[in-house]
Amino acid sequence: SAFKRAEKTYKKYKGVSTDFSDVVDPRNLELNSPSNRLRISQLRPIGSKHLRRTRVYSVDGHPGLFVITNFLSKAKQLLWARLCLECLAEPPNRTNLNAHHGEIRNLWQRTCEGDAWAAERMPELRWCTLGFQYDWTARSYPDDRR
Repeated sequence: SAFKRAEKTYKKYKGVSTDFSDVVDPRNLELNSPSNRLRISQLRPIGSKHLRRTRVYSVDGHPGLFVITNFLSKAKQLLWARLCLECLAEPPNRTNLNAHHGEIRNLWQRTCEGDAWAAERMPELRWCTLGFQYDWTARSYPDDRR
């Protein structure tokens, strides 16, 4: 899949320098290649004055993709990261680990408590699905998962 190819391209391997020259980085426009700078457009955020530092960018060739910088404070980012690990990656929500390991409960808590098995799984956690649980194999929403 396109995702797998991109993941392999940009994964950091020991002893191998990863080339990020074709990656679009809106945080510092000057660090982008000249061709990538032309692809990035800054949009005007709509909302309250607390968004003064927020920047919204679109990238040519990727309709519907909006990169939003400085939207959450560092404290809010940490709060959401913790919420994702402690609560949202828990059943009944599914994660990428379910296919290989079945339903996993309290992965974050067990990792923090020193459970070696859980600590080995934590770096493998990539995503979780919220809401209706889509069955990617059958390409449908099973009735028992709603």
